[in-house]
Amino acid sequence: MRGVYVIEHVSTGRVYVGSTKNTTRRWRDHTKSLRLGVHHCSHLQRAWLKYGEQAFRFKMVEEVPSPVCLLEREQGWMNRTLKKFNTCPKAGSPLGMKLTTEQRAKIS
Repeated sequence: MRGVYVIEHVSTGRVYVGSTKNTTRRWRDHTKSLRLGVHHCSHLQRAWLKYGEQAFRFKMVEEVPSPVCLLEREQGWMNRTLKKFNTCPKAGSPLGMKLTTEQRAKIS
């Protein structure tokens, strides 16, 4: 299935918003990196480590028929979601993300 999904911290309602062409593979990728402690979203990773895997659920919030519209629909969900883990304000782009000194050193 193709669409917009959230990874929700059930007790707080805080979510990570994303979009994908393949939900099964994307959930597997998120879960793997979170279990290994290397997920790209540090806010989500810290919450996962603190509360445990059982505190989260993966759910589709919108099926998107065309892959061309995925990022646009993801951005729409990000714009209207107040409590989110996402560190990048723009869907599909790191623009606007504030990097730590350590992150900048790794990139250079």
